[in-house]
Amino acid sequence: MRDYYKDWSELDHELGYKVTYSEYENTDYDNIKSDNPNDWGYQVYKASYQPKVYWGGSIISVAVSKKGVDFSRSSGGDIGDLDGLEQMTHFTRAMKEASRFAIHTKKQIERGNK
Repeated sequence: MRDYYKDWSELDHELGYKVTYSEYENTDYDNIKSDNPNDWGYQVYKASYQPKVYWGGSIISVAVSKKGVDFSRSSGGDIGDLDGLEQMTHFTRAMKEASRFAIHTKKQIERGNK
């Protein structure tokens, strides 16, 4: 099981989850007929969280754009190295951080800072 965490930093272990950030452009189908190519897409800011004890890098995902916030959760799998209470604690921490990310990023987009 220790190899499972080989790419985790000390901070990841302290937090109880690993987070990966990414950005990409999505097609804006509402504006696809626009004459302005700048209207054909919009930027998406995504954070993917992997709470400790779950395998899979995107157990909790939050994608934020001018279109709103998309949330998804994957069941992943339990690698079995912690008890249920510790699992819930790490999952809850990751959910709270996902919520903070979504709120902060949404505000930045609304203010025109992203």
